[in-house]
Amino acid sequence: EAAVLYSVAEGALYDDDGEEAFKSATESLKLFQQAKDSKGAAEALRLAANAQVLKEDAAEGLRMAKEELAKCQESGDKRGEAMMLLAVAEVAADRLGDEEREGALTA
Repeated sequence: EAAVLYSVAEGALYDDDGEEAFKSATESLKLFQQAKDSKGAAEALRLAANAQVLKEDAAEGLRMAKEELAKCQESGDKRGEAMMLLAVAEVAADRLGDEEREGALTA
């Protein structure tokens, strides 16, 4: 079910439907976390952060990604760290101003 919700979130992002993308991504995230699937959880969180951009809340998307990035760095999860760095870069490059972009790069 987590993978199906993830696919729905991806499709919604592609269709520029931030509300549906965020809803599906966060539901998918919860299921991946319950299954202790860190790879799936990181992917779902990346989608949720990008969905926030579509919902006109890039700052919240950036906050989500940075919070998870810190957790990944703390736990030594290199794959999760890479995924969250990608999420930070995507959100920052897509919607934030120059100052926020520079701050995101130093995360």
